[in-house]
Amino acid sequence: MSTHTHNHSALIQVRHALWEGNFKGVVDFFRVHKGERDWERHFQRAVATVERHGGVAHLYFHTWEIDQQRDWDKLARVLEYAAGQKQLTRVTNGELFALCRARMADAV
Repeated sequence: MSTHTHNHSALIQVRHALWEGNFKGVVDFFRVHKGERDWERHFQRAVATVERHGGVAHLYFHTWEIDQQRDWDKLARVLEYAAGQKQLTRVTNGELFALCRARMADAV
């Protein structure tokens, strides 16, 4: 479950998911995220869902966007929240890629 650090409208969220063919993303936007536009709450809902059901909670951003939106405090809160969830496993993008690749190899 990916969250971009920008408050996108519901139309943008749904349109982007459909453009990618991510129909589960459309359903999850309403089922999991409750149509949430605020990226802080959106990511917190993703983390809570991943903690309960497994998966990946992915936060992505550009520092210039955080700076432009003056969201440094918000980013700090989100990272503190995620760090407080003890059942999560923290990995880098490279580590996640390696895990996925290994699982795909095992499935063959």
